[in-house]
Amino acid sequence: MLKYILQRILLMVFVIVGAAFLIFTVMYFVPGDPAQVMSSADATPADIAAKRAELGLDQPYLIQLGRFMYNAFVKFDLGNSWARGTSVMSSLLERLPRTFLLGFLMIVVTVVVGIPVGIGAAIHRGGWQDRSLMVMSMVFISVPEFWLALLLIIAFSLNLGWLPSFGIESWQCYILPVISGAVAGIANLARQSRASVLEVVRADYITTARAKGMKEQLVIYKHMLPNALIPIITISGSLFTRCVGGTVVLEKIFSFPGVGLYMTDSIGMRDYPAIRGSVVVLAAFTALLMLIVDLAYGFADPQIKAQYADSTKRKGHGRGHGRGHGHGHGRGRRRSFGGKEQHHDAAPVPDEERSRANGGEEKDSW
Repeated sequence: MLKYILQRILLMVFVIVGAAFLIFTVMYFVPGDPAQVMSSADATPADIAAKRAELGLDQPYLIQLGRFMYNAFVKFDLGNSWARGTSVMSSLLERLPRTFLLGFLMIVVTVVVGIPVGIGAAIHRGGWQDRSLMVMSMVFISVPEFWLALLLIIAFSLNLGWLPSFGIESWQCYILPVISGAVAGIANLARQSRASVLEVVRADYITTARAKGMKEQLVIYKHMLPNALIPIITISGSLFTRCVGGTVVLEKIFSFPGVGLYMTDSIGMRDYPAIRGSVVVLAAFTALLMLIVDLAYGFADPQIKAQYADSTKRKGHGRGHGRGHGHGHGRGRRRSFGGKEQHHDAAPVPDEERSRANGGEEKDSW
């Protein structure tokens, strides 16, 4: 199992480095000149060229890429914001807990609501609960998050005045963003939970447990749910990444001071260090979530545990077989008969040769 964990950690590192390389390449070849955008309206070409040299944009692509990779992954320095003049790493570390809390609340609401709804629909298959879930899930999966967020702001903030539509002054500011980001995930997870439970319901061991007179709740939580969790864990990983990615749009709509709002504002100002740093931090955060999901999947899936356990046993058996084979030959060489070296697997010594080796003829037993 340790080999599986190390492989996933190594894959996470490659994902983060690949995301950094991709975002730097895209921002380098995107049309437009940040130096011209940041310069005043009456700036001369010489002033713009001096600004480009100040920002390091006059250097070749490989030199800029190497400097960025070295600073980001060796010195852990994402540079300073061109528009704000502050450290990108400090600004992201200040905003990251808010984004993490928002994404975590979305995940909790999605899992707490989605899995029980899916299990209930599977148990009442064909009933009104099942039909209602199918219709509502199709509707909520098709609704874009930003459109639902705008509807919630109009209904609960402008018309009713129950909930705030921006800021983080109180816990009520999290309600509308969490609902907007969790509705589609709840519908998706409920459908997946329903499909997984329906596959398990038809299993023979579920029929046997019910035939023994076991209570229905015990059948569900002891036999049905543990076996249906493996595909649910898989789909939950994609929902985690979707929640993190969805916070970028939701933070802009609700003016939520997180990493997403910081990145979208930086895009409008063509602040390359802030954009690159935001993408790298979000990629690392997403990769960490996927690592946790992969490890949970590895511990929950018996096939993965058996696969790595068998490989370990085969290696141990091979080493043990080699040691035993060598010791066997050693013991066979130490045994001798009549001054001659013999092996365990050697042919048996004839009686006449044995008697001559003992110094005399073998007498008849008559």
